[in-house]
Amino acid sequence: MKSMSVGAGSVPWKSIEVKRAPSGAPSVLLHGAAAELAATRGIDEMAISLTHTAMTAAAFVVASSHAR
Repeated sequence: MKSMSVGAGSVPWKSIEVKRAPSGAPSVLLHGAAAELAATRGIDEMAISLTHTAMTAAAFVVASSHAR
């Protein structure tokens, strides 16, 4: 949600999905309200990086538009 410049709770958490490709690379899939929000903001790509240890986890997402 932050990558789309809105606060937590602006769209349902379940409308944002993280999938893993056969290669192991993660990707973001948006559904419902999250997909609508991205469309209104011109976002057509989201890149995600994930990391974790036994005690912590972190994710970094960059939302971008390739429209000109």
